Amino acid sequence: MKKISQPLHSLRRRVTATVATALLVGASTAYANNADITSLLQGSQPEQALKLIDQRLTTTPKDPQLRFLQGVAFAMANKNKEAIDTFTQLTKEFPELPEPYNNLAVLYANQNQLDKSRQALEQAIRTNPSYSTAHENLGDIYAKLASQAYSKALQLDGSHAQSVQPKLALIHDLFSTGQAQAQALAKAPSAPAPVTATATQAVSSSTTAPAQATEVAAAATAQPVASAQPATATPVTETASSPATEPKAETKTIAKVEPKAETKAETKAETKAETKAETKAETKAVATADAGQAAKADTPPAANVAEVEAAVRTWAKAWAAKDMANYLAAYSPNFQTPGKQSRKAWEAERRARIVGKRSISVNLADLTITTQNDRATARFRQHYRADTLNVSSRKTLQLELRKGQWLIVSETTGN
Repeated sequence: MKKISQPLHSLRRRVTATVATALLVGASTAYANNADITSLLQGSQPEQALKLIDQRLTTTPKDPQLRFLQGVAFAMANKNKEAIDTFTQLTKEFPELPEPYNNLAVLYANQNQLDKSRQALEQAIRTNPSYSTAHENLGDIYAKLASQAYSKALQLDGSHAQSVQPKLALIHDLFSTGQAQAQALAKAPSAPAPVTATATQAVSSSTTAPAQATEVAAAATAQPVASAQPATATPVTETASSPATEPKAETKTIAKVEPKAETKAETKAETKAETKAETKAETKAVATADAGQAAKADTPPAANVAEVEAAVRTWAKAWAAKDMANYLAAYSPNFQTPGKQSRKAWEAERRARIVGKRSISVNLADLTITTQNDRATARFRQHYRADTLNVSSRKTLQLELRKGQWLIVSETTGN
């Protein structure tokens, strides 16, 4: 039996044609300066791109976007060792960016180091659960591993094990906001339309402290949940039952108690008129009550929206202030930690990534809140700045009302 150890498809063939369209969100000037580099990469001229990158790194050696493009150029030039070294260093300095992990996985897979590739992709997903590129690539890696396992178990001919052809995607830029990040994730069950209220105020706060570690906000590569937007529902409008049958019974009784034949017809007509008037009045009252209930249902409770907004902004301020007690307290005990981490491990990771920053600024814009009973959804654009990093991304928070407080149960980045 032939040994199944052939490398995956050539990296050069997997390079997409969208390099020039990717951009560093929140740093348009920097991207404009790198447009010629991305153009060279798109034109399959990595050597020329490397020359420009080397020149610019002499003045801005810590620029994460330039260094990321350098890793891409190395990969396209088949300088895999240099590319792996570059992306590995980026994962150490910017552990919350999923893109370097993804590209490391592609490089490892190209060398048939599938376990390393899988680990890198799993780390990318832990960093950003809404990162659909990593989900898709991980599926390809699992398919390749399964193919090899079947080949060994069933002693198949080596050619059969190559029937699964992975199509790993090497992404070409950091912070690729809004590029279908939720496609690979399961969609939540559909539900009626939500109640919506919008808050336009943005909040900004920043602090300064000694540097200890490195952190970035979740990059704007989601495209989020997906990767899976949680379903919302319209509050149910209650409708009072109509008492239409009661007047009928009353009419019958009144007609029977009249003993005189000469007044029976008169009494019957009079009773019928009274019943009709009463029924009409009662129906009108019910309709008015129903209209009031419907109008009330169409408008989210102002107190709830205000309370949710206050909770979200308090969370952002605590993050910017590196106030870990209040930051972590903003998350519910039911919070869905990324990558199925334990709550303790997740808190330790967040603490390490936040406290070491010299300064952090978190601005919220386009805040939109939907509420239903004890559940709420907050969607907004998050402008995050930490030391030299500047990232803008869409974010969605799911909250629950717990003991009088609105607490976060889910946090996703992306659409």
